[in-house]
Amino acid sequence: MSATILSLLALAFAWSLTWLYWRAMIAYGRLEQPTDRGMHTVPVPSGAGATIVAAALLLWPLWRGPEAAQHVMLLGTLAALAMVSWLDDRRGLSPALRLATHAVAVALLLASVGPEHRALPALPLAAERALMGLAWLWFINLFNFMDGIDGLAGVETVSVAAGYILVVSMANAESPLQLLALVVASATAGYLFWNWHPAKVFMGDTGSIALGFLLGWLMLDLAWRGLWAAGLILPFYFVADATLTLAKRCVRGEKVWRPHRQHFYQRATLGDGRPSAVVLRIGLANAALIALATLSIRHPILALVAAAAVVAGLLAELERLAAGCSSTRQPAPPYPVGEADLAARSGSTAPARAKMAAMASDAMNHGAQMAKAVATESAQATNVATR
Repeated sequence: MSATILSLLALAFAWSLTWLYWRAMIAYGRLEQPTDRGMHTVPVPSGAGATIVAAALLLWPLWRGPEAAQHVMLLGTLAALAMVSWLDDRRGLSPALRLATHAVAVALLLASVGPEHRALPALPLAAERALMGLAWLWFINLFNFMDGIDGLAGVETVSVAAGYILVVSMANAESPLQLLALVVASATAGYLFWNWHPAKVFMGDTGSIALGFLLGWLMLDLAWRGLWAAGLILPFYFVADATLTLAKRCVRGEKVWRPHRQHFYQRATLGDGRPSAVVLRIGLANAALIALATLSIRHPILALVAAAAVVAGLLAELERLAAGCSSTRQPAPPYPVGEADLAARSGSTAPARAKMAAMASDAMNHGAQMAKAVATESAQATNVATR
């Protein structure tokens, strides 16, 4: 029962905080403009992933009480990464500074883990930690790369966090991180209401970097508990899409640090024109990966082979959707084309901002009028009752 209450609190907290964030960013005109890498065609507020981070930093420690103090390094590095990423969303930081920040956070948290926690005992401890650090660092950044269409990073977060909870529970390997995963999954579900296509907000680096950091930590925790196969299976699609795309770009001699639209999910969206259709396919594949992660508790190799087949099938399906995008025609935009979209395409964002601000103002006025009407009716009903 307590877990259910915590889940509902996290969902409601993130839902309401994301709504407030959206209204504030609209009012102040702080919007992310369309880019070469982004799949949106209208300005949208970014950085709303801060609401998920806030839920994790506030609700989990309050719920766990003194036990959460044992994870002060995790909470501290998460807060620091979120703050740096927030600055990056607002002002833009150099790639070297961002990567250095990620590396320091990873190194600090790994250094806090006792030597009794081993996933690859055949390797020297230092080599194991270095290998884990590099893998975790890559996961943090690939998660950011994969946050490119409405709902995708949110669905992945809910899937991986929920899969972690299920695997740990079925393996009878109780962990204090289960409640953290529950808060993250529930808060992300609340945020996802506003990020589903057509999205009103984006999580930005504030959310994607922090979530990549947290989910990577959960996967390492699975490995230390002997559930290494589940730690590989749950985020399998994200890792495969990002890694294969990076490898192909390296082979072609491209500058891999530059924005692009070459991920499987991006090309599928350009071909199909419906971000939600792509995300739903990925969500179904993730459901299969969660089931296989539970199978890996007893049959790790069999589950890994089956997971590879699931991801290969998903990538093939995304390629099929991408084939709908012919080089001889303009791809269908993933968002409806309206006045704000045309203003953004022409480079004139002021009309779009003014229109959205006016819409927000009208909505607030309408809400105030409704509240006043309800209050008047309630007062009248009370007077009648007292007579």
